[in-house]
Amino acid sequence: MEKFFENINMIKELIGIKEDTSPDERNIRELIASEYEAVKSYEKFAVEAENERVKKVLTSIADEEKVHIGELEETLRQIGMS
Repeated sequence: MEKFFENINMIKELIGIKEDTSPDERNIRELIASEYEAVKSYEKFAVEAENERVKKVLTSIADEEKVHIGELEETLRQIGMS
């Protein structure tokens, strides 16, 4: 169980969450991390796709996720937490 908490703390540090991080900032940073993971998955599956239509849809969804990342990062900047 200690290893689990070490991993959680490492992830929080990587995405910029500290003990005094506000709930809004913490949530946005966690969402950004989730969006990056989604992009990574969609791009991986797009590369592996055999069907050209599937490849195209997965690539398009990955691109949409990248837009979400940009919107969330811009929100952090606007609220002075970047």
